[in-house]
Parts: sequence; structure tokens; C-alpha cells
Amino acid sequence: IIFLAAAYTPMKICALDLPVTKQMIDVNLLGAFHVIQAVLPILKDQQQGQIALCGSVAGYTGLPGGQPYSATKAAIMNLAESLRAELPKTIDVKLISPGFVTSELTDKNDFKMPMIISAEQAAHHIADGLSNQAFEVHFPKRFTLWLKLLRLLPYCLTFHITKTLKT
Repeated sequence: IIFLAAAYTPMKICALDLPVTKQMIDVNLLGAFHVIQAVLPILKDQQQGQIALCGSVAGYTGLPGGQPYSATKAAIMNLAESLRAELPKTIDVKLISPGFVTSELTDKNDFKMPMIISAEQAAHHIADGLSNQAFEVHFPKRFTLWLKLLRLLPYCLTFHITKTLKT
């Protein structure tokens, strides 16, 4: 099972639109729980299978203008980690963490998106990643590795860096 559903509307926390926020939470997070609830009994009966949940590099750390989308993707990351820890090894859990991918969602952005890739390129990364042993499928690597490094820094440094980003 590959859960790739996503809703996204760019907004800053000071201009929060609660109905739109609820829709993003319903699609991005509750949708994943609904899918897991539906397929987990089947995978347990089979005693094998794979669940891949789509997070985002937006879930690695809080970025300006990223709420509430980033919060839902951080929650997906945590959900995938929890499933990996809880389920038997015969049920392979994967986390997909894409950077910017050309789509209707990224068309909403009015800022420069570093290292944006095509949907076709993303599909190849996902297909390759689902067939290997790694827990996380993240791409493009040059971009995702920088964001992974950012989340490892002490908060004071992370906040100093993210305050300088323009969205």
C-alpha cells in the first residue's frame, strides 16, 4: 500500500484558515490512519506486505510559511516510525520524504523551490526506494541531506537559519 495523498495550501500561522487547515489534517494525516486501519488486518493475515507513507522534507523542521502542511507531514513521519517499531518485520514500513516535485501543489508556491524535480523523476526515486532495505526514501539527496543536517543542529542555530529563509 502506498499512501501518497496530500492537500496543501500555503499559509503562515498568523493567517491560519481553520477550515482549510482541517481539510489538510483530514487528508494528510487522518487519511493515512484510515488506510492503515483498512489494510493492516489484510497484511497481518498474509503475514507480509509493505506500507509506504508519504511525508515530506517539510516535516523535518519548522519552516516559515509551512504550517499547517509541515505539521501533518511531521506527524506522518512519526506515524511511519511508530509502525516500523510496532509491526512485525514481515510487514515492511517505508517513509517517503520528497523534496519539491512539480505538481498542482507546488504550483501554489510563489517562492523559488530549490532542486525541484519532475513527477516522473520522483516516481523513479520512489520505485527504486520501495525495493531496497532502507526505511526512508528521500530525494533529491543533495537537498534532503541539507535539511536532515538542519534538523540535527541545536534549536538556536536552526532558528537562526530558518529565520533568514524567504517564502
